Amino acid sequence: MGGGLFEIRAKGPEGQGRIFYCTVQRRTIIMLHGFIKKTRATPKRELDIVSRRMREVKNERVREGQ
Repeated sequence: MGGGLFEIRAKGPEGQGRIFYCTVQRRTIIMLHGFIKKTRATPKRELDIVSRRMREVKNERVREGQ
């Protein structure tokens, strides 16, 4: 995905599942958001949630000094 954001894709009976995640110090994986895709394109609303959560995680790590 770029910018430190990664995606896991999984097929299921309900549709295409997506889980977005980022890494912290290359050792910790943070799952940011998961959803079932109903349309071809990833909805902007879902990407907005992922972006906001990734900023929160990165900012929290900076405050902790990591």
